[in-house]
Amino acid sequence: MESCSRVPKEAFVLIGQRCHFLEELDLTDNEIDDEGLKSISRCSKLSSLKLGICLNITDKGLAHIGMCCSKLAELDLYRSAGIADPGILSIAHGCPGLEMINIAYCLAAIAVGCKQLNKLDIKKCYNINDSGMIPLAHFSQNLRQINLSYTSVTDMGLLSLASISCLQNMTILHLKGLTPRGLVAALLACGGLTKVKLQASFKSLLAPPLCEHLEARGCAFQWREKMFQAELDPKCWKLQLEQ
Repeated sequence: MESCSRVPKEAFVLIGQRCHFLEELDLTDNEIDDEGLKSISRCSKLSSLKLGICLNITDKGLAHIGMCCSKLAELDLYRSAGIADPGILSIAHGCPGLEMINIAYCLAAIAVGCKQLNKLDIKKCYNINDSGMIPLAHFSQNLRQINLSYTSVTDMGLLSLASISCLQNMTILHLKGLTPRGLVAALLACGGLTKVKLQASFKSLLAPPLCEHLEARGCAFQWREKMFQAELDPKCWKLQLEQ
């Protein structure tokens, strides 16, 4: 039902009333509100729910999903700006089998409750910093893929994530607090990496033998050309490497 803009809010209430055996539901870019979510929470067999760009939902509605849809394994909240920590915590407490969540453009604190989480996208969650990475590294030992782009994570947070032995895929673009030295330490410590997406500016700052070593270990690099602020003064980066 993605982008069905003419479907009225009342229709989502009816779905909850009459489709109790529903397992997958895509409501991306729809007019659903909290009452609709409350009704849909009756679909207790839901394993996949997509609520991206649903601008009328809040933590109150998501709490019903957390309370009633314990089988949820996939949740997409991309750009659903009304969702914050309380709503995500409801999911964390009520959906222990959650494996994938997209909370890009949202704030979140989810690691403690979702120990089965294997994919996490926190792109442009600007306020998420190293303090969020520490519990993630401790509790989310099944994490295989993470997108940290545009967050406030620094060297310390990235190095914390390196302790997750299952971690295979990282996207780390536009991290203003990341230094070449910190990146090198994290890459070497994270032995299971198979793919890393980085700014192209890092390529000239990483020693060729290091890249060759990581590639021989099975890690493929994807270099992105987009400029970001630190590139305006590349000498600063070289100085940090030499320290």
